[in-house]
Amino acid sequence: MAKNRFERQVVLDQAVDLFWQVGYGGCSIQKLSGVTGLQVGSLYHAFVNKEGLFRAVISRYAEQSQTVLRDSLSAAPSIVQGVARVLFSVMSQSCARDYCGCLLIKTQLELSISAPDLSALATEKLQENEILYRKALAEVYPVDEAEHKARQVMMAIFALRVYGYQSQSQTPMREAVQALLPWVPLTREEV
Repeated sequence: MAKNRFERQVVLDQAVDLFWQVGYGGCSIQKLSGVTGLQVGSLYHAFVNKEGLFRAVISRYAEQSQTVLRDSLSAAPSIVQGVARVLFSVMSQSCARDYCGCLLIKTQLELSISAPDLSALATEKLQENEILYRKALAEVYPVDEAEHKARQVMMAIFALRVYGYQSQSQTPMREAVQALLPWVPLTREEV
């Protein structure tokens, strides 16, 4: 019997969407089969089980997010303006009609008790983002201050990601983030 051939990254991207929408608990291997177009046996062969597929999805999602983050920070005229651009992007995403939050944060919230090892994987990936911020901010701030500011940025992003479920306006988000992060220019003219 010939093995099914498929693009692993395409399958992961398709699975990301389903996990993102319904969470780990809401996904069955049959639903994943339907979304990816692969037979259940092919999914098991490629990923061992649903958890294996989810681990690959989390890694893929984090890798893509970190690429966007690096690109946003490096393309800005300054690191601080890069942080502001990221925050504006998160606010914009949070106000979108089809808003779905951050898969990593959702994973932490959903699985911290029922699957702590998967929650820990999401936490590890989020810590990698914080390290990216810390390294970037250390280019313009002392290391201790860069670490503190990176933590502030992550906390603001977590808040925006969750608050986005109840607000469709960027104004209260921008005002709250500006109060929390006065060192970040959150006017469009400065970004």
